[in-house]
Amino acid sequence: MMLRACAVALTLALAAAPAAAHKPSRVTAREFVRLAGTFAGGDAANATPGAERAVAVTVQGRERTFVASDWQVFALVTEPAAEGADGAPKLPPRLVLQGARDAVARVAAARPEQRVSILAERRPGSAELFVLALDLCPSD
Repeated sequence: MMLRACAVALTLALAAAPAAAHKPSRVTAREFVRLAGTFAGGDAANATPGAERAVAVTVQGRERTFVASDWQVFALVTEPAAEGADGAPKLPPRLVLQGARDAVARVAAARPEQRVSILAERRPGSAELFVLALDLCPSD
């Protein structure tokens, strides 16, 4: 009788286990970030009108203010609540550009009036952007 009661209890516990399990949260493995805007002429006061945000960007050891008029984040795997209260992606206020030496040098040499478009890869939680593609308008 005791053995039968233990078998019934074990069967009920095993049947209830999948119902009690929760869905694992999804984790963002990496993101693609597209930034477009201009470098301010030394401070954020020279920001482009209508710009969404200014961010400090370190390029080849030199920190400059980048005023982004377009800021998009494409996650390879989404996780809930990846956006801030204003609907904008959560990204650090300071970024460091990494990548091919010629691409990073072109960004470092960008003039304040040049529109810079950067496509980069980023690991969530990191402030490092690895430059994949770059466009400067007007070109040098």
